[in-house]
Amino acid sequence: MDIEKNNYLIELFDQYSNLLTKKQVLYLDYYLKYDLSLGEIADNLNVSRSACFDLISRSIKKLNDYENKMRLVKNKKKIIDSITSSDLNKEVLIKMIEEL
Repeated sequence: MDIEKNNYLIELFDQYSNLLTKKQVLYLDYYLKYDLSLGEIADNLNVSRSACFDLISRSIKKLNDYENKMRLVKNKKKIIDSITSSDLNKEVLIKMIEEL
């Protein structure tokens, strides 16, 4: 997995992990934050590699589904980009925050 995609998934995980099961959080934590391979996770949790792959794949799909519906990460990025840009317009920023 490339670094950009991994960072995006970590953002999604940070934003929506409270909506996942404890098992999903554990597997994604190992996979995204500790960068363990599927084999390493499977060995640590005494499950098959394919079971590990299935759970992680479904969990990532769930994170993407949450983002597609709520757009919290996308909106956060838009606000941060607006704040850090040189042409910061207070009215535009207030409108963006109100849309959240």
